[in-house]
Amino acid sequence: MDTASITIPGPVNSPYGKIDYLLGKVPGSTDSKGKGGYFAGYLGFSSGDDLAKAMQNHLKENFGSALVRNSKIEVTAPITGPNGVTANVKSAWQIRADGSVSFVTALPGPH
Repeated sequence: MDTASITIPGPVNSPYGKIDYLLGKVPGSTDSKGKGGYFAGYLGFSSGDDLAKAMQNHLKENFGSALVRNSKIEVTAPITGPNGVTANVKSAWQIRADGSVSFVTALPGPH
């Protein structure tokens, strides 16, 4: 896999992107608030850039154990947040027609 082709898309249909969503920054979204409780509250991510880099590394470092089905990649592995807490995270990725890999979402993984 060409790790240079891994991207995290910015906002498309809203002023908020996927990382904002994970940090709980989407107003009026209880789902975003819940994800923010995990990624910002529990793991200590406050910077979108830091969380985006962590998600990219999550895929790169665990690609060998990833579940790849057709054009989808699923990774379940630990991430250590800026506050030193380590917890499992499940991330989902899409392989695009041009071979690039695009971030879809992430959620708390199994304990």
